[in-house]
Amino acid sequence: MDIKIFQGQSLIIARPCHAVATKLITTWFGTFLFKEEELVDKHIVDKSPGAIAAWISNIRKGKILDEEKRVSKKAGGEPLIVFENRQERLGAYLSVDPCDYSLVAQYSLDPSLLQEAHLILAEEIAYGERTAGRSIVNMARARDDLFKARELLNDRLTSWTEECYPGATTLNNWVALLSDGEINQSARDEGLDVTKFSPTDAERDFITSLARELQIMDNTILKNEKILTEEVLSIAPNTVRLVGPLLTGKLIMLANGLERLAISSSSKVQLLGAEKALFRHKKRGAKPPKHGVLLQHPYVHGANAKDRGKRARMLANKIVIAARADALTKSRLDDDFFKM
Repeated sequence: MDIKIFQGQSLIIARPCHAVATKLITTWFGTFLFKEEELVDKHIVDKSPGAIAAWISNIRKGKILDEEKRVSKKAGGEPLIVFENRQERLGAYLSVDPCDYSLVAQYSLDPSLLQEAHLILAEEIAYGERTAGRSIVNMARARDDLFKARELLNDRLTSWTEECYPGATTLNNWVALLSDGEINQSARDEGLDVTKFSPTDAERDFITSLARELQIMDNTILKNEKILTEEVLSIAPNTVRLVGPLLTGKLIMLANGLERLAISSSSKVQLLGAEKALFRHKKRGAKPPKHGVLLQHPYVHGANAKDRGKRARMLANKIVIAARADALTKSRLDDDFFKM
């Protein structure tokens, strides 16, 4: 859609006014069906900022409006030209520049309604981004907590069961899933001495409970990662494409929001996650860190140790650009940008 000025009025035009054939023209105030320059049918949006905001929002989301479907049926089976690719199911998409606004300008509503609708849309967008950003920060923090708790629980369970079966590699799964007899058989299959497995009944019950809790925690982590991936994709598609969804969530968490990540310097992004090492450098004169969580990215991790700092800075530069495109300009970056 384009915002144009015609006779002092602001018009959002969906590529209208081809000189021939039957055409569907959609603006911020309605949708119109013309055969050449003769109006066949129309739908005018209700004269309220809320209705106009909802109308524009659905167009921006790429939806075909119900009113467009109804009006387009009046073409009577004749070839229909549309001027937005979202309308391709209704007719032949023709990408041309707007030409004659007079066909629709006479039906325009008060421009002040459009201004109020824009305020509503801006507030809705900002609220949605704040909500999604808060959710991402909390989901990423929960993921870190889950991994820390899982590591502690797994270490305890491993050391406990290895006292019963020295050398066992899969006993955690046996305890969680198998009966006593099946556990012993699985141990024999690995060549382990089952006579060394001598826990008390209470001890065996508790070990089993720990193993099952570990499996539940693994499932919770998978669920967390699925939700986190969906949410970061919804607000930061460029950053996700650059570094992946989980690392994007981590960066948003460390920066405390996508907007703060977008306005950060590349040097700050480079060291996100290395705050403790940076503190030691400033207070104790320790060696300065070259990177933080960006080490998790293959572009940095796969480099020689001496080149990781340079690569982390290059990646941080791209992350800032991608985050600004996601948070500020809402634009999609070219494919060449993502080449490392």
